Amino acid sequence: MATHSAADMVVRLLVERRLGDPAPSWQTSGPLRWHNGATRHASVFAKAMDDGRWVLIHRLNAVPEETDRAGIQALKASRTSP
Repeated sequence: MATHSAADMVVRLLVERRLGDPAPSWQTSGPLRWHNGATRHASVFAKAMDDGRWVLIHRLNAVPEETDRAGIQALKASRTSP
């Protein structure tokens, strides 16, 4: 359930822009907004593009850098999917 709530927040904040501007901790690079973080043995990566594509990766017992890579790969793959 927590992942569903996080996905809903990503859509409302970054895609629909219904929650105001993202906090300064969200990074911006051109058309991309992203945030990552880890606590103990859990890591999360959220990313959204101006064109409406977005990804949320939440992993348990995972190295944060691997979670970031998985999120980047998922977003790149969405560009080439029909």
